[in-house]
Amino acid sequence: MLPKPTNLDAKIDEAVRAMRAETAPPQAGSAAHAALLRPRVRRHSLRPIAVRLAGLAGTSAAVAIAVWPRPGQGLAWAQVVAGAKRAPRIHETTQFFSKNRGWQTYLERWADGDKYAIRLAVQGITVMDTRFDGRRVFRNMVGERYATVATPRDGKAAMGRDLGVMWTSATSIDDFLKVDKAEVLEKKETSLPDGKLATRYDILFGAPYKEWPAKRSHLYVYVDSGTARIVRWEQLIRGGEVAARGVVEYPSEVSAGIFEGRASAGTRLYDIDWERQRLASMMKTGIGTLSVKGAKATVRAVLLDRRNSLTVLWTGASPNGDLAQPLRIPGIRFESRPFGLREFTTGRGLEPYSHLPSTVVADHLGGMSQTLKEAPREGIDIEIPVFTEDHKTPIRNKAGKTVGYRSRFVGYDTLRNVKPLQIPDLWSFADELGIRRAPPAK
Repeated sequence: MLPKPTNLDAKIDEAVRAMRAETAPPQAGSAAHAALLRPRVRRHSLRPIAVRLAGLAGTSAAVAIAVWPRPGQGLAWAQVVAGAKRAPRIHETTQFFSKNRGWQTYLERWADGDKYAIRLAVQGITVMDTRFDGRRVFRNMVGERYATVATPRDGKAAMGRDLGVMWTSATSIDDFLKVDKAEVLEKKETSLPDGKLATRYDILFGAPYKEWPAKRSHLYVYVDSGTARIVRWEQLIRGGEVAARGVVEYPSEVSAGIFEGRASAGTRLYDIDWERQRLASMMKTGIGTLSVKGAKATVRAVLLDRRNSLTVLWTGASPNGDLAQPLRIPGIRFESRPFGLREFTTGRGLEPYSHLPSTVVADHLGGMSQTLKEAPREGIDIEIPVFTEDHKTPIRNKAGKTVGYRSRFVGYDTLRNVKPLQIPDLWSFADELGIRRAPPAK
């Protein structure tokens, strides 16, 4: 049986139920952007179709909408089901300075405990909208007209970062100075734009991203003299110019409506809980075996995302990091050369961090992606490169340590009449694919 809807927002639950229950019309196979194509899996007969979320905004006004703070970086969404610490009620608005447009608001976020709403804008236009109501994460990719709804795996929270000031666990200056080796260069009394007295801390703030430990930020942090809470910050660049700034407020109450998911009419909704089941079934069963001159591999998934990027993943020897042997599809034009995550190649040991293993298959997944000119309208034949493990050519990191070996290309084998599973993006399935970053060692 399918899991019962758990979202607090009945509108989203109703949309998810409709998507699970409806059957695609006969022409759905030719409408790749309007319906999900049926994968080669067992025990699944439903073919969810696009759900039009007309009126999802309903009666509540859009006070703030949520988005991720790092545009264009899919890696940020790999963190979407990690844990979060309890945070106070907070409203933070962040701006950056553009020589052509002046100060531009690009990030606005609300938090109440581990609930959050985050809006990301580019040139004043909202491009991403994410909300967590305590039960489900609703992510609206506004510019691409699709949204996802998912239950966090830990059942508690969905943000990999803390929800305090500047994504730390702090709201007071004392707590902020304990984060990432903050070093106070100067402290002096000043006044805020509204005339209130404040203390300005001149701070070097170290290593917000652990993979670049030498990187430090130069900040002015303004602290309310009465509450000792941070109410404003400015990030400096060379020459002392302010490149970004933030204003922080601490409301006594935050409307529950701020954390409810909403989207405009015509937005396609992906039920990620359901799609995870479909993908897991596909991966466990496998959708075909490749065999060339004694070298074998089992194809575990063929995926097509919203950008028409086709990803083929298999267990067996992985491709090398140069991806010199691309996918080939007779009659299909490609828009890009092969690309993909290092985790799916023999160079996975070169990553500065490790990943948690797939929750579905025990072996490492290998594979690659290529962007198609247009989505296929029917089953396709994919010529897939097959490799064998070869311990003759080591792969070494910068320190000269051997972290793996290159595979040897054997030849191509063809997987016929494949119907890709359409997904919004790879990162929504980070656990199944083994691409969730492992937490740092303590």
